[in-house]
Amino acid sequence: MLTIFTTCKQFKGSARAHQTNALMSWRYCVPRPHVIIYGMEAGVYDICQRMGAEQRGGVERVDDLPLLDSMFKRAQEDSPTDLIAYTNSDIMHIDGLPVAVDRAAERFPDGFLGVCRRWDLTFDEEYPFHGDWRAWMKKLISRQAVLHSRCSSDVFAFKRPLWDLPAFAVGRPGWDNWCMWRATQEGWPVVDMTPVVTLAHPLHGYGPNASMNVLDFWRDNPLSKRNADLMGSDTQYCFKHVAQAGALWRMSETDIYHVAEEGSDPATV
Repeated sequence: MLTIFTTCKQFKGSARAHQTNALMSWRYCVPRPHVIIYGMEAGVYDICQRMGAEQRGGVERVDDLPLLDSMFKRAQEDSPTDLIAYTNSDIMHIDGLPVAVDRAAERFPDGFLGVCRRWDLTFDEEYPFHGDWRAWMKKLISRQAVLHSRCSSDVFAFKRPLWDLPAFAVGRPGWDNWCMWRATQEGWPVVDMTPVVTLAHPLHGYGPNASMNVLDFWRDNPLSKRNADLMGSDTQYCFKHVAQAGALWRMSETDIYHVAEEGSDPATV
């Protein structure tokens, strides 16, 4: 069994539909995961009741944003399972994650970091999740979505215990690259699950009233600089750096194979 944990924004504006779609999709993962949401933001209690998730507080914060070191530590203490994954609260899980994490754990029982890229698309309405909703979403992805950069991941799956993280602020850049770097330093395989796990991410603005593009928001945000300072210049790993370090593996429908050089995009829907 897999435990997925996250934290949320307040359920208002576009974030309401984006987070509701994402979190309800986790309810339909097969096998169904245990879900923990950290934080007491408006709307979290209601979504936990709808999807059968667990709500918890007690995570340390900076400028009212949860700190990832505190949240990862709490998740390992609170999880009823040894297999755990963090994912952002606006990422829809269309299919594949629990099975992929089980496969990675079976292949690498001494430790691994499972990562996965997302498909970006415009989708701002709350989804009803009736009928063959997975096929409908995959068709929408195939028509309009773009696979996100090789320099980021929206899932971090592992078997506890995990090494400690610096006190990164959630929702700010850099810490995903640091995690890939740290895995290579620990001698852990970094398993790219993108070919077998389908994630969808709604395009949205950032900052006050979601009015800024992501580059301007990250460039002008003090917590982005804070994350960068915590990272250091030698830890900004993308998939290609993991491959160069000899630590990148990729999952197919039938295999998990070593990737010596990162090349073309591996995923289709």
